[in-house]
Amino acid sequence: MSIFEYDEVRHMELEREESYQEGHIQGQLQVLSDLIEEGIITKEKAAEKMNLSVEEFLKKTKEL
Repeated sequence: MSIFEYDEVRHMELEREESYQEGHIQGQLQVLSDLIEEGIITKEKAAEKMNLSVEEFLKKTKEL
């Protein structure tokens, strides 16, 4: 395997990991948003779980 092939494989692995992480975060935001709508959890608690301010949390959930 040449260094170029290795770099390409590594690049693909990193893209896949980044995509997985992004999907995981979006899934967490969606679940927390659903729990807020059901009245099970508050916006403040949901934002805390994601280590975000309430404003940041609301902005990210609106982007879903």
